[in-house]
Amino acid sequence: MLYVNQNKIVVKQYKNILTLETTCIQLIMPTYKLKIIGENFIVMYLSQNEMHICGKMKDVHFIYE
Repeated sequence: MLYVNQNKIVVKQYKNILTLETTCIQLIMPTYKLKIIGENFIVMYLSQNEMHICGKMKDVHFIYE
């Protein structure tokens, strides 16, 4: 699940982190890969299945394989 609120992004129920950079975050979700592109990403909260990110989001890709 992906929640977006101004400069905050909340991702719930992710399975694994592929990329965690200030401009790109890629996660494996239960049925797809999630790629978030933006600027100045900072992880404010991280648990085993939930992530809160601050920064400017520019684009989101849902990749089904």
